[in-house]
Amino acid sequence: PILKKICRSAKLITLPSEYLKDLVKKEIGNYEIRVVLNGSRDFYQNGIEKENIIISAGRLLEGKGFQFLIKAFNELNKNNWKLYVIGDGPYKSKLIELAQGNANTVFTGWLDNTGDEYRLLLNKAKIFSLLSSRESQGVVFLEAMSAKCAILSSNITACRETVTEDIGFLVNGKNIEEIKEKLNEMMMGEDRLKE
Repeated sequence: PILKKICRSAKLITLPSEYLKDLVKKEIGNYEIRVVLNGSRDFYQNGIEKENIIISAGRLLEGKGFQFLIKAFNELNKNNWKLYVIGDGPYKSKLIELAQGNANTVFTGWLDNTGDEYRLLLNKAKIFSLLSSRESQGVVFLEAMSAKCAILSSNITACRETVTEDIGFLVNGKNIEEIKEKLNEMMMGEDRLKE
């Protein structure tokens, strides 16, 4: 009710994705809405060599899908790759348990995305993945793309507006076999990653 009242009195509503625009029209009403995509500053840092690193970052919540990425990574058993999980939250202990002591899965805790450590990791990474069950736009994808990471995302909501075939793959974020298949394709396809 409060949101409807705010929308009724607004001359214009701006939202960061077509997904949110459709959701507001469906749930709140048909107001004048413009989509203005979120931006991100450029995280690219010249002179940092890419390494066999996958990064996933965000608040450690069940709905962010970290558990599916960790399970797929464990099953692929690629000893020459590392998975960095950046963030903190109530699901962290469960995720650490799922990692089963895999030395190639690193939990950094929360890192400020304006800090040097986050920027360095993002620039070293070849792949960025977030397998959320819901996203309104996904600024973290823009950050990763600016650092020249290939993207693996769940095929949901606004992720489809941000992640396209020329920069990564969209998968069923809960399907371990599909996640493994695309991760393996990315890990084995050095030329494709560079492209």
